[in-house]
Amino acid sequence: MTKFSIQFSLLILAFLCIWYSLSQIKWVEIFQIEKNASKLERELGDYYMNSLKLYGEVIEEGEMIDTLEEIKERICSGNNINPEKIKLHIVKTSEVNAFAAPDNNLVIFTGLIDYCRSYEELAGVMAHEIAHMEKNHIMKKLGKEIGLSTLLPIASSGTISIEAIRFLTSSAYDRSMEKEADSFAVKYLINSDINPAPMADMMYRLSLEESTLIKNLTLISTHPNSEDRAESILKQAEKETQEYNPLCLDIEWEKFQAMAKE
Repeated sequence: MTKFSIQFSLLILAFLCIWYSLSQIKWVEIFQIEKNASKLERELGDYYMNSLKLYGEVIEEGEMIDTLEEIKERICSGNNINPEKIKLHIVKTSEVNAFAAPDNNLVIFTGLIDYCRSYEELAGVMAHEIAHMEKNHIMKKLGKEIGLSTLLPIASSGTISIEAIRFLTSSAYDRSMEKEADSFAVKYLINSDINPAPMADMMYRLSLEESTLIKNLTLISTHPNSEDRAESILKQAEKETQEYNPLCLDIEWEKFQAMAKE
């Protein structure tokens, strides 16, 4: 047998092996896994939003939500993101925090609104959390920490595990996910004509107050290295030379802050 014949025979054999392997894959089961994963995310989202009532009053409509909707719309419209899928919630609590919960729930604590100094700072936080959603960091982290073998039965049974609840409460991500969320947040802001510098300013302010406020500022304890992150944000933003349009919303910033304290 010639060398060419041997090579051709091996190629045919390899093709048949690949074809046989693919034919053995249970595609229906794979699609069922994806379906269950979506169901799981909805179940986790519903459960967690219900549990937020333990923190304080949950606001889902009214002037404050309408104001956040304006910011969300601007970020989404500038980045081809469907704004309808992102559900906004405000929780009345002094805790300084914001996070993305499963099923595209974006939660803002009034303590964060009180801490921010402008709509641009708040927009930076919102852009960061939207990036976590767009990059599917929440479910990726759950899958990594808890495992699909544990998560998928949850979706089938409709019950939520203690492990999943603990993870969601911590709202912690690894460094690579935080770095990616920061990077995309800056892109989102730039594309939306929102100055990203205030986002960095807030990070610097957090880093300076870290020693005295870390026990109370969840935004610090779950998002470490505030100073390094601020420097990275500024470096990325400095590459752009455009001028930005201020966020001039229907409610002035000071009045919006006052409403959060009521």
